[in-house]
Amino acid sequence: MPAPLAQAPAAELQRHLAQLTGHDHARVRPYGKHLLIQMQREGAIETVARLTEVARNSYTAAFRSHTGRWEPLPVAGDMKHAADAVTTLLAPATEEETLEKFYALVRPSGPGWRPIAERTGVRGSADSMSQAMLGWVLGCTFVYSALFGAGSLLYGRMALGWTWVAVCVASGIGMARVLRGFWATSDVPPTSPNLPPSPTAPTSRASSTAT
Repeated sequence: MPAPLAQAPAAELQRHLAQLTGHDHARVRPYGKHLLIQMQREGAIETVARLTEVARNSYTAAFRSHTGRWEPLPVAGDMKHAADAVTTLLAPATEEETLEKFYALVRPSGPGWRPIAERTGVRGSADSMSQAMLGWVLGCTFVYSALFGAGSLLYGRMALGWTWVAVCVASGIGMARVLRGFWATSDVPPTSPNLPPSPTAPTSRASSTAT
């Protein structure tokens, strides 16, 4: 059985966690210089995080990954400060219905949304990360080549200035093509019965009748 001196900080941390999360589902158990934070999930007690005392009233925090390894959090300070860092790990997960509504409205791309996409039947955005990065590079090239070209021409460095102008024109054409691809796919409506109906303009009736 843990000593009373070890139980005191555990009880204090448990009170902090209850105040921060708004529930008392988290339990704190002292283990040596560690304070283990446990929660009941799927009928079993699971250790999700821990605080480690490194000096008097000074703690570091870590969370337990799905592989069982302890991953440190970038925090060090008193108990209340360290408890703030692990609070998000103790919050309840977002409801599936909320995730599905968000996905149907925003249609984010990426492999992490694949389970939600399969459940809702909503097609994700056609955005491409590689095309987005290409557009970013071309946009930066367009802006800076325009600046360097204008500066070179003003200082009379004609050859260098026109070279920068050519780079600016080429990057501008490439950026326009990338943006045209995004604009062409951004208006494609998702196909899903779960989407809320889009607002439509009211139809006007004829104000005059045939005589």
